[in-house]
Amino acid sequence: MKRYIIIPLLLTLFSLITPLGAMTDTFTVAMVGDIMLGNTYPTKRLPANGGNNLFDHTRHILQEADIAAGNLEGAMCVGGTCTKSLSNNRSYAFKMPPEYRRHLYDAGFDFMCLANNHINDFSATGRAETMANLDKAGIGYAGLPECRSAFKEVKGVRFGFCAFGYNSYVLKHTNEKLVREIIEEVKADCDILIVSFHGGEEGAHCNTLPYGTEYFYGENRGDLRKFAHLCIDLGADIVFGHGPHVTRAVEGYKGRIIAYSLGNFCTTTGMNVTGNRGHSPILEVQIDRDGVLLGGKIHSFKMKPGAGPEPDPTNSVAQLIKKLSESDIKNNLIRILDDGTLVVTAYKEGSTSDNTIDSFSKGFSSPTKEFLIGKHTYSKDPNFVNIPSQYTGLSKENSYIQKNVLAAFEKMYADAKVDGITLRVTSASRNFYTQKYIWESKIKEYTEKYPDRTECAKRVLKYNALPGTSRHHWGTDIDLISKQLSYWNSAQGKKAYAWLQANAHKYGFFQPYNGECNTGHGEEKWHWSYYPLSDLYLKEYLKVVTTSDIKGFNSDFSAETFDVISNYVLGISRVSYE
Repeated sequence: MKRYIIIPLLLTLFSLITPLGAMTDTFTVAMVGDIMLGNTYPTKRLPANGGNNLFDHTRHILQEADIAAGNLEGAMCVGGTCTKSLSNNRSYAFKMPPEYRRHLYDAGFDFMCLANNHINDFSATGRAETMANLDKAGIGYAGLPECRSAFKEVKGVRFGFCAFGYNSYVLKHTNEKLVREIIEEVKADCDILIVSFHGGEEGAHCNTLPYGTEYFYGENRGDLRKFAHLCIDLGADIVFGHGPHVTRAVEGYKGRIIAYSLGNFCTTTGMNVTGNRGHSPILEVQIDRDGVLLGGKIHSFKMKPGAGPEPDPTNSVAQLIKKLSESDIKNNLIRILDDGTLVVTAYKEGSTSDNTIDSFSKGFSSPTKEFLIGKHTYSKDPNFVNIPSQYTGLSKENSYIQKNVLAAFEKMYADAKVDGITLRVTSASRNFYTQKYIWESKIKEYTEKYPDRTECAKRVLKYNALPGTSRHHWGTDIDLISKQLSYWNSAQGKKAYAWLQANAHKYGFFQPYNGECNTGHGEEKWHWSYYPLSDLYLKEYLKVVTTSDIKGFNSDFSAETFDVISNYVLGISRVSYE
C-alpha cells in the first residue's frame, strides 16, 4: 500500500493534465504468508516495544507496493471463548491484541485472508471482533461466509480479493461449486482479482508440492494444484497460498502467477520458526492493467523468534523457491534467478506450464468403455510401450505401460537408484482376461476356507480387484518390488516405502491404497498410480461404466452386492474427486 501526502492544489493541476486512471499501466502487488503478531492467551507472550518494530525491515517493500496482502493467522480480539484445548498452560490458540491492528496498517497491508484454522480460536465472537478491528484499520478481508470478498481501487483500477480454506467455518476450496460461484461473483465487480488460500499438509517436510489431495491428521487439506489452476481458469490474476508453514513452488500459469505457499512471515510466538519454517519471503510481482504477469522478485527474510522478519543476506528462501519451482513445476513459465528475480516467459494460447491434469486433458480423447474395463489390446495401441527389461523381469505380454507413465517412472527409478533403492516393476498393465484369471484363481483358493460365496468374494476383494475394475487396465498403475507384506515390514522395505512416500509425488505418482479410506481394497505399499492420467481415466470411468458392465467371471454378483464402483473403484487415497 503506497502512502501519499500530496498538496491538493498540485493534485488538481496534475489531474487536469493526466487522468488519475491513466497514471500507470503497471501495478506492484506484494504478498506474504502467515502473520501472528503476538498472543495474550492463556498468558501474554508479546514482542518487545509493543510490536512497534515488527516490520522495520519489511515495511518499505510493503508500503511501496500498490497492493499488499497476507494471512492473519489468528483472532484479533479481547472476548470470545477459546475453542482449542489447554495443556500445561499452553494452547495452540492465537489471540492478538486489538491495538496491534495499527502495525498491520503502518506496514502497508491492504487485504488479509481470514480463511485459516486459527480465525475461529475464540469462536464467533473472536471472528466478529477481528473483522471490526480490521475495519477500524481500513484493511479489507475475506474468507468467511460473513465476508466473501473485499475491494480497493488503485489508480483507476479496481482490485478484488477473496480467500478460501479447509475448515467448516471458512469458505472451503474443496467445494468447487462455491469456488466457482465466489470467483465469478468477485471477478464481475473488479478489474484484477487476487485469490488467497490456506491449505496443504503442515511441517518441515512439506516444501515439495504433491499431486492430488493432501491430508493432515485425516483432514482434507485440498488438491492445491487443481484449485489454483481452476481459480485462474475462472478469471483470477494472482493466486497465493499459505498453510504448510514452509514455502513451496511458484508457477507461471496462463500468464498469471500461483505461489503455492509463502510459509510463515511474521509469527512471533507459538510457532516453530527454526530451519526452513523460519523462511519469511515477500513475493513482489508486477502486473499490467489486465492482470498479466510482467515480472517480480522474491525478497528473502528470516523470522527472528519473538521479533519480526529480518533480512537474509544468504538469500536462502529465494534460492529454495527457485529449486522447488524447477523440480515441482514442469515447463514453468517463470524462471527464478539466484537473487530472487522472476523472469517471465510470455504465455501462448494453448501452452501449459505444468505436466499435470490440465496439460494432459488438452489432448485427452475420451476412451471407450471397453478400454476402461480392460477389454483392450495394448500391443496394438501406439500410446503403450513395453517396459525395458532393466526395470522389470516381466514377460513381454505383461510389461506394457503408457508412454507418459514410463517417462515419469524412468526419472523416478534413476533418482531412487542414486539413493540405493531399486524400484523393480513386478506388474504393469493387465487386461480384463488377465485380471479374470487372477480373480478366479483367488476365489478357488479361498473357497475351502470361506465356503459362503459372499464372504469368500469379500475376502478376495481385500487385495484383488474385480475384472473390469482394476486400475491396471489403464496402463497408468504399477506394482513395485514385492507384493509380500513381509518385505515391506523389513528394514529394506521400510526404507523403500519411506523413499516413495517422500518422493513419488515429484514424478506424478501417488499410492491409491494407503489405508486412509474406510472402503475399498486394503493397504498396498507396492501399488503406485500415475495421477495425471489415471485421474482422467477415473473420471471417464465414472461417466460410462456401471456395475451391470462388470460381469463374465466367477462370482460376478460381487459387483452389485458390494457396490464396487462406489466402495472400491472410488475407495482410494490421496486424491479427491469432489
